[in-house]
Amino acid sequence: MAVPPAFLFLSLRTASNAAADQSPKTGGRKPLGNIMPGRKETIETDVKISPPGGCLPPADAYALWAQTYDSDPNPLLALEERELLPLLPRLEGAFVLDIACGTGRWLNLLLARGARHGVGFDLSHEMLGQARRKQALRESLLRADCTAIPVATGVTDLAICSFAASYVADLSLLSCELSRVLKKGGRLILTDFHPSGLERGWRRTFRYNGEVVEIVNFKFSLDQLCRTFREQRFELDQMICPSFGEAERPIFRRCGKERLLEQSQAGPAIFISSFRLASTDLPGNR
Repeated sequence: MAVPPAFLFLSLRTASNAAADQSPKTGGRKPLGNIMPGRKETIETDVKISPPGGCLPPADAYALWAQTYDSDPNPLLALEERELLPLLPRLEGAFVLDIACGTGRWLNLLLARGARHGVGFDLSHEMLGQARRKQALRESLLRADCTAIPVATGVTDLAICSFAASYVADLSLLSCELSRVLKKGGRLILTDFHPSGLERGWRRTFRYNGEVVEIVNFKFSLDQLCRTFREQRFELDQMICPSFGEAERPIFRRCGKERLLEQSQAGPAIFISSFRLASTDLPGNR
């Protein structure tokens, strides 16, 4: 079976070996003040960079990938942006969070689309270092775990968590923390690999010094995802599961892998879910 290139951030293997189950101060923006009391980072220990090769924890993996992350061709990110940007709500005056922000891709986009202020969090020193190279983000980044967000309760209008939920072993910890930081009626957008891709043998990988490095991640069904977030008063507004299309063909072609596009269209590549935080417990949760 042909193996998709590492630029896809995925590769193939047998289903039995699939992933384990389960800064801007400009533009009149308000200071963080009571939004992030003390502005203390929640993670103090250094991340150890493991040797390349094999399967690495996310923090170690992204320490290696950070320098080339923004420049590596990645049709998954292109597909996500193509499908998600038209779905974003109005952001004028909004306070937004980019959860596991990496190099600040979504935080940059949200601020550019009118958010009054935003903060990005990530566990990787190295990815945050790349994000800080972007002038608009320098004062809007903190190092923190996505299950311990240093933001006050009930102040966030929109949170986005892009390709990170499957790095969390216990989704209930993530859903509980996101429920805490969002306002009532606040929006959560969560995207990731589609579970069927993992069932077809896709892996989360990248290339480092010519070697393929796999990232440890956890598998969950979309039903599990929705059930877990519903328990924290999240109502599902929309779920879409797109496959690669002609818009991604130039990325495949750029890497000489155009023939793999059709193979990669066998099923959904990603899912994009949009939730709204209810003001009271949802029926069936009591």
